[in-house]
Amino acid sequence: MCGYDVIFFFSLSEQLWPLLRERAFGDMDGKTIAEFRRRAADAGFANAWDYTPDGGETIQDLRVRAGEFFRVRERCTEQYRVINASFSALRQVL
Repeated sequence: MCGYDVIFFFSLSEQLWPLLRERAFGDMDGKTIAEFRRRAADAGFANAWDYTPDGGETIQDLRVRAGEFFRVRERCTEQYRVINASFSALRQVL
């Protein structure tokens, strides 16, 4: 099934693609956005989203993963109805 057994079927049971997951923030996972921004500023980053915490996923890693999702999704939409939704992060990296 398009390489993944995780799509929306007509029964509307939701299943998630492993390619569509939250950005990994490493040692900042579970922290508030204010804490993230403070840590980024302390590390010398003017733009917090350019900062990658220890053990975290870089924006480039996220771009690669998102690109793979869209390639897989394109193959799947020929056979299945696929619905995807995201907050702003996915839009920002593309």
